[in-house]
Amino acid sequence: MSETAIRAGIKTIIEGVSGIGPVHDYERIAESIAAQEELLTDTNKIVNGCMICFVETTFLNLNMPVVDLSHIYEIHFIREVDDANASSNTFNAVLHAAFLAIARSININDAAMKIDSLKKTSDTIDIGKGQFHYGIIDLVVWDREFYT
Repeated sequence: MSETAIRAGIKTIIEGVSGIGPVHDYERIAESIAAQEELLTDTNKIVNGCMICFVETTFLNLNMPVVDLSHIYEIHFIREVDDANASSNTFNAVLHAAFLAIARSININDAAMKIDSLKKTSDTIDIGKGQFHYGIIDLVVWDREFYT
């Protein structure tokens, strides 16, 4: 198991959620707001994307040759506000579907030992001249490494 495999597993799970746009397995940072929006724009030309951001790793057990690790991720979701088409409902449905998809894959497609903690939050934010729905899924995943 590895942190890279866990991140790839999270990406695969989220990409399977209906209604999600581009999914990036790392935090994308563009030179401008317009360029950032372009990175997260779906095929319908709507800002509607996701970034999987690695936060930290902690050693939980140092009993060599087995080492247990805890990896923390923040999975950021964003979608353009379109009040006339109830985009808040659409966004919350996609965010919740992603949350449940991760919860159902308790070992991240066999890339990890287990999920230790899972939490979601959402809000509406202003960026540049637009408003966006913004959500975060906080995820703690246990991993095990073997050393000889």
